[in-house]
Amino acid sequence: LNHLRFSTEAAEEAESSSEDKIAKMFNKKKRHNNLYDILSMLDNYGIGWRVTRNNWQRRYEESYWIITRVKLTGRKRRAWGKKIWKGVPQYEGKEILVRGDHKREWRYVAPDPQHFTTPEALQKAMASAPAPFYVVRDPSPPRAAAGGEEAAEGEAAG
Repeated sequence: LNHLRFSTEAAEEAESSSEDKIAKMFNKKKRHNNLYDILSMLDNYGIGWRVTRNNWQRRYEESYWIITRVKLTGRKRRAWGKKIWKGVPQYEGKEILVRGDHKREWRYVAPDPQHFTTPEALQKAMASAPAPFYVVRDPSPPRAAAGGEEAAEGEAAG
């Protein structure tokens, strides 16, 4: 019976260590979102929203896509839109297929005011959008304020 106990413990250890390895492997690198991950978070699959690639937002101001049509069939996913590059509409403002859509470097910017004609529709679109998860937080929060609050709570309780 002793050898059965050791074999089950060894199996449990192997299972937990493989889960830990997998968790560590996936937590090491932050996965960004491809275009369809972003569009699935928005109402109506992001039609009428401005989306941009991360490196565009850093380098080129006013460069984005306005999503006009999305097609999700089986394993094929496609999105069409109007490309605005440095504030100038490209391809004569025509709707074209979004390129680089499977790269994991997309984020939504804002709803396009020309698509949402009424202020109520624009406000509704803004309210329905999820909070951006890519917000850069201050790496060094003020510690004095946090310590002061704890001290004040301790005095109030005591």
